[in-house]
Amino acid sequence: MSVAGGMLNGLTYLLDGATHNDPFNNLNLPLPFPDALQEFKVETSALPAQYGHHSAGAVNVVDQVRK
Repeated sequence: MSVAGGMLNGLTYLLDGATHNDPFNNLNLPLPFPDALQEFKVETSALPAQYGHHSAGAVNVVDQVRK
């Protein structure tokens, strides 16, 4: 997937704040089922320094807290 005209492997995927990219091809690792997610956010421009290793954007996923 390409975001904001960036490279196909230019996305940073984060799961609960930790990098969730495959180190061999820079693609995302499998994400939890959508019903198990609490929050899903895609940032495409003016990324903060914490997302600095990919140029196109950041996909941040937060898993639901189980009680």
